[in-house]
Amino acid sequence: MSEPTPEASRHIDTNRRRPWPYAATAAAGRQGVHPMDHEALASEMRGLREQVAGITDTALAAADGLLIAADTGDGIDAEGLAAMAAAGLGLARRTTQATGRGTLRRTVAYGSHGCAAFYAVGDTALMVVLGDEGIDVDRLHQHTQPALRRIGSLLTEGESSKERA
Repeated sequence: MSEPTPEASRHIDTNRRRPWPYAATAAAGRQGVHPMDHEALASEMRGLREQVAGITDTALAAADGLLIAADTGDGIDAEGLAAMAAAGLGLARRTTQATGRGTLRRTVAYGSHGCAAFYAVGDTALMVVLGDEGIDVDRLHQHTQPALRRIGSLLTEGESSKERA
């Protein structure tokens, strides 16, 4: 198992330029866009990495692939990761629906140096977790569920604050 990435070389991107899910409306110049609590989202991702040995990187994205927040090392293109994760999760979601397997919860891709786990956060977002070859995937799944519920609540609160404005 590799050593955790030192905090000094981590990149925390809270992507305040595109407050999800209002990236398109913000870009179109609409007023009243209220960003969600990006610091709380980043805290959830850091907390998950601290709870599960072997997590190297995490990112949160909208279902369309726009990056919401990331806790990644310098060697990871967080925006590219978000886009690829959304494409992969979208394909997995369509596959489970087309084959009558119900609502997609997660998918995991294993490589020779670790894995990438993709989790649906409702229908509108996703979280991707990268792990080294020593990660305990069962432990990851166990600790991810409460984090996903809290992240889903944070995303919903961000949406609700916009609707109240």
